[in-house]
Amino acid sequence: METLRVDELLRENEMLRRELEEAVAAVRAIRAGEVDAVLVEGEHDRVLTLETPENPYRLMVAQIRQAAVTLTQDGVIVSCNRRFGELLGHAPSTLRGRSLSEFVSDDSKATFDRMVSHGCSEEIQDSVTLVRSDDTQAHVYLGVRPIREGALGLCLLITDLTEQRHYEELQQTQEALRASEERYRYLFESIDEGFCVIEVVCDEQDRAIDYRFLETNPSFDSQTGMQDVVGRSMRELRPDHEEHWFQTYGKVALTGTPIRFQARAEALNRWYDVYAFRVGDATERKVAILFSDITAQRQTEEALKAADRRKDEFLATLAHELRNPLAPIRNAAEILRAKGPAVPELQWARGVIHRQVQVMARLLEDLLDVSRISRQRLELRTEVLDVKSVIDAALETSRPVIEAAGHDITVKVPTAPLRLVGDPVRLEQVLSNLLNNAAKYTEGSGRIELSAAQDGKDVVISVKDNGIGIDETMLPDLFRIFSQQQGTHGRTQEGLGIGLSLVKGLVELHGGSVTARSAGSGMGSEFIVRLPLAGDTPADDVKPAESDDLQHAHARYRILIADDNQDGADSLAMLLQVMGHDVETAYAGDQAVEVAEQMRPDAILLDIGMPKVSGYDACRRIRSQPWGRETLLIALTGWGQEEDRRRTRDAGFDLHLVKPVTSADLLEVLASELGKRNS
Repeated sequence: METLRVDELLRENEMLRRELEEAVAAVRAIRAGEVDAVLVEGEHDRVLTLETPENPYRLMVAQIRQAAVTLTQDGVIVSCNRRFGELLGHAPSTLRGRSLSEFVSDDSKATFDRMVSHGCSEEIQDSVTLVRSDDTQAHVYLGVRPIREGALGLCLLITDLTEQRHYEELQQTQEALRASEERYRYLFESIDEGFCVIEVVCDEQDRAIDYRFLETNPSFDSQTGMQDVVGRSMRELRPDHEEHWFQTYGKVALTGTPIRFQARAEALNRWYDVYAFRVGDATERKVAILFSDITAQRQTEEALKAADRRKDEFLATLAHELRNPLAPIRNAAEILRAKGPAVPELQWARGVIHRQVQVMARLLEDLLDVSRISRQRLELRTEVLDVKSVIDAALETSRPVIEAAGHDITVKVPTAPLRLVGDPVRLEQVLSNLLNNAAKYTEGSGRIELSAAQDGKDVVISVKDNGIGIDETMLPDLFRIFSQQQGTHGRTQEGLGIGLSLVKGLVELHGGSVTARSAGSGMGSEFIVRLPLAGDTPADDVKPAESDDLQHAHARYRILIADDNQDGADSLAMLLQVMGHDVETAYAGDQAVEVAEQMRPDAILLDIGMPKVSGYDACRRIRSQPWGRETLLIALTGWGQEEDRRRTRDAGFDLHLVKPVTSADLLEVLASELGKRNS
């Protein structure tokens, strides 16, 4: 059926009305004897004469192009043409004698009844909805006029609006698509990201070998540095483009699986963040690509990584350079304590030197530990512990600092063991940091409380003081590295601002948490460490607290010390000689090998960074000799990173000790390792 626009509908009905008037006039002319016959053009040309048996109005309705029907004055169908029957889905012969109202939908009956009642006296037009035989609806436009000849009543001309509505809906859809296209085009043209649509070119085995650009946005040019690419292939534009780009987009085109990745385009000398997805089906092999040039971002990241590496190298070098002078200072203090006169002033001086060397050594280790934690390089050496052993070790470390400030300390620990799994050295480091801070930020003759208690499945350790307190504005950043609390009169306390950051990192490595409380400036502070308990652990598995007095074997050993820092080598040699050992020194790697060949020592302490022949090479040369295969070789160095320890192991060292090492620790190592060899 021909589709009509609404503005054409009235013209069409007007033409049909004229056709109807002409047909009526023809019938009248026949009846009046004015003509003998009328030729009716249509699907089958017919001639109407006075002898034509059919009612002339019925013939007229049958021949009209539009769906038409004649009704009695009360709306009963007298006749209808084929097109009306097709519209309702009924044979025309089955419709005659039925009320047309039967085929009018409920919501249109009032309109239809009004048209029938007024149509007997005047022409009237309106739209109604008819119900077809299959219960679907036909939206139609009715033109009703009275026919008085033969008292037939009404003649209806019917235009099917269903297709017209479909046409209008199609127009609305097309308009919406045009609006959507405009929005898409605006977005496509205005976004900062590059965007393109490509067609992947594959060989006979469906392997992607190239791709052709179908569409690009303006940002494409700035993001890639390429111009006028539409219609051209990537191989043509960049013959050296890497193969993996073709394979990646080929996989997206063939599988339909979108992909997000970052990669460097060597041919373009740029980094990209890419999101690619298929457009259409696999037969079209089209891929849309949204991408951003992240070259500057990657360069910044690489610069930051390089800066981080340089920072680590600087810290390691700083630690090494500072450890070297600390070692002879500690050794000299040990010698003075062992051989010096018992003069109170000298004893006090020796104590100051000893304590400050410990402080400096701890600061160095803390700084390096923070770096290790940030790079996830710090490894815990865990065992089952009693919390009391950790507290005792921390008190031993921090008590000189607390007593020097004149503070009173109260310790509350339950008698029943509180077992946890942890690294004893690191946990002692946590508590000693908190105790040192409490001593540092409390005015002279203050009070410090250290307590431990079980809380559910956790052990809670508290360090509380009545010191300067913490301003509430400082609490959120307190555990951030280099954050420092202001002392009295706005003076920043000494320190690097790394202690609490280290505490937080170490506690979290143990699966715990640390928090701080304070009522404000001048109101003291409390730090609470919460760690998970070990659960049911046999008492025999708990490591007991070590005795304060280390019991070392007093066997006499032959020891060689090699270090290009002569003060360090000589002071350590003198310390070991005071303790009864036979000691020789060397100040270079090649000299160490020569002395060892003559001396055949039980143990050799080798510095790493010696001139000419390094400690690594000296170790390898000694190990290559039959007499050196079982010798205890200890790397005694200022280098203490994990990579340094790995290199000493690879070179053949038995142990790696970091300067400055205490005489007690060194003697314990010698007694333990040499005792194993001699047993």
